[in-house]
Order: sequence, then structure tokens, then C-alpha cells
Amino acid sequence: AKGEYVNSFGGNEPNNAHLRCAHGAWVDTRGKEPVLWITSRSESKLKRYTLDGKLIDVIPLPGAQPNFIVPFGDLTIIPHLTGNGGDKTKVRSGFVSILDAKNQVISNIAGPAAQYENGTLGVMGADVKLFTHPHGLLIDDEQSIYVAQWNSGKTYPIKLQRVKASA
Repeated sequence: AKGEYVNSFGGNEPNNAHLRCAHGAWVDTRGKEPVLWITSRSESKLKRYTLDGKLIDVIPLPGAQPNFIVPFGDLTIIPHLTGNGGDKTKVRSGFVSILDAKNQVISNIAGPAAQYENGTLGVMGADVKLFTHPHGLLIDDEQSIYVAQWNSGKTYPIKLQRVKASA
């Protein structure tokens, strides 16, 4: 509270606790104890820590570059700067993943469905060029998603408007 240094973590720590291009962070207060989520963009992973910096677990997102973390009820929404693991024969564009309460990818916006084999997620990426380096994400009161883009020729954020089913 006084602005004094308390602790740091994530450098060259052992046991997968290090971070490579930590870009987005979020304190998840949805459970009994708060959990700190951090993107390790260059590793294609999300890492979850206690508030004192002890690694809880790692959520692999093969081929993707997670950039930001946004909660939405029990879901977690992740914009990826790019995907396809750097494969230059595939679309060089970003996409957005939606994770369920068990941290499994249930949807990719601008990308094919996530493929799991024996519980292991396969390489993900865009299959259309909808986004240019999705960088940040916001959800408004009407549950529309705004995706801000980086290095995109000064484009406005893309609005993905929520479509509600009629009764």
C-alpha cells in the first residue's frame, strides 16, 4: 500500500515457472482463492500463480501467442497475436479463443475448432484473416466483444456483436 517493493517472479525460474514475453495478466477472483493468470506469449502458454508467485499450473495453447486475458462468467477469452506456430504456408493472422471453466478451448473465433487428442490440444491458428494482431479485448454491457488490434494500419477495434436467440 505504501508503494514499496514486495516481490518479483517469473524470470529464469525452474519447473516451468518462468515467463517468456509476459504480456497480459489478470487476477481471477471467481474461485475460493484469487489466482494470478499471466500470458507467456513466446511459449504459447497461460500460466497460473498464487498471489505470492508460486506456479499453480500451465495451460498450453500450442501454436498460438496469447496476448490478453478477459473473464466472461465461467468462460475466459484470449486474443492471440498470431497463430499456426509460425507455419508460413498457413494464414498469418491472429484469432480469439474461448476457454470453458475447465480451461479447455471450446471455440476459436477466426480459427478452426480446437482439436484434442488424448487430452492434448493440437496446434491452433487462424484459418481466415479477420483480425490483424489482436492485442486487447473488451466486453460491453450488451455482451458484444471489441477486439483491439496492434500494428494494423490504424484500424478501429472490431466489434463482434452478440446475437441473442428469440424466444
